[in-house]
Amino acid sequence: MTQENIKIAIVDDETIFRVLTRKKLEEVMAKMPFSFELQEYNSGSAFLKENKVFDIVFMDIAMPEMSGLETAEAYR
Repeated sequence: MTQENIKIAIVDDETIFRVLTRKKLEEVMAKMPFSFELQEYNSGSAFLKENKVFDIVFMDIAMPEMSGLETAEAYR
């Protein structure tokens, strides 16, 4: 049996919310029977520029340069 590696992105322009989200996810995911990988982005454009595939994305809606909704639409 292979072990799953869940890829999770956190996209938020505010550092404090990225840190809080990361801490909570690490706490929850540590109890799961699979590994995970977290990546943080401080803008929608930085997230899209990486051109990576994620299983789960936590996206702030209100960001200055490109909103979370615009980013999600472009990512899809």
